[in-house]
Amino acid sequence: MAPLAHKDKFVAPDNKSLPVHRTYKARLFNQEPERARMELTTGKLARKSDQIDMEKDPKTIAIIDDDNGIRQSLKRMLITAGFRVQLFASAEEFLAVAGDSPAGCAVVDLDLGSMSGLELACHPDMVAAKIPVIFISGNASETARASAMAIGGAEFLRKPFMPIDLLGAIFRATQESRNIS
Repeated sequence: MAPLAHKDKFVAPDNKSLPVHRTYKARLFNQEPERARMELTTGKLARKSDQIDMEKDPKTIAIIDDDNGIRQSLKRMLITAGFRVQLFASAEEFLAVAGDSPAGCAVVDLDLGSMSGLELACHPDMVAAKIPVIFISGNASETARASAMAIGGAEFLRKPFMPIDLLGAIFRATQESRNIS
C-alpha cells in the first residue's frame, strides 16, 4: 500500500505520520521569497544563483498571442513567478506601444493573424526596441523554427510546453539582453 499524502505529513502504511520535507527546487514558482532562502532538506544552503529576487527588479513580459486562453494562462504563470505582464491580442496592438513598452522580453505566437510573429520580430519598431523574442507555436514546422532563430529569436517553444521551459527561456533572454546593454 502506498503512503497517503496529507497537508504537511505523509501517512505511512502502518498509520504513523511522518513530517514532509519540502525542497524548493522550483523557486521560480515560490510566492514566498523568504522561504526560498531556507535550508534545503539536504542541509546545504540554497545557492545564490537559485535565489531569484524579483521584488527588486521585476521584469515586464509582453505576451502577444491571438488566443485569449493562452494569454491568460501565461499571465497567471508569469505573475506567480514574479513578473509583470502585458497582454496583446495582435502584433499591431503591441506595435502601437512598442516604443513606450517597458517589456524586457516578448513571448510571441508565430500565427497571429494579419501579421505573423516573424513579421513582428522583423518590424523596425521591434528591432529598435531591442526586445528579446521567445517564439511559441502549436503547429510550426522545422523551417519555421529555423526562420525564427535566424532572425534573432531568443528561443522557440512548441505548444504545449512545460512552464519551466518558458521560464528558463525568459530568464536566459532577459539576462543576455541585460549583459548586452
